Amino acid sequence: MSLSNLEQEPSLKSPNATISVETDLSRNPAIEPRDVTVLSQDQQMLLNDVKIQNRLKNEEYIRQKPELVALVKGFMKQILLERPDNVEKFAGSFFTDSHLREKYPK
Repeated sequence: MSLSNLEQEPSLKSPNATISVETDLSRNPAIEPRDVTVLSQDQQMLLNDVKIQNRLKNEEYIRQKPELVALVKGFMKQILLERPDNVEKFAGSFFTDSHLREKYPK
């Protein structure tokens, strides 16, 4: 076992940023590997602030775009009326409808 194996950093495994620790240390039950999924209290507070700011920006954007609200309401209404088995296919058809602008004007 080399020193470089012991110092290996966690790796990102997927686009969803699932983090795993792959080290020789994790195989030894006497040594606890570093838990990279836990945030410090300061990091968690910062993350919460960023989430709040993003939500506020998103809400402001939606309020400035009444056509977006009309589209989402229309889409949800059709979903609940038709109850399609394949929602993704239905969404594709709904949002690529050439008459969508006439159905949901600004």
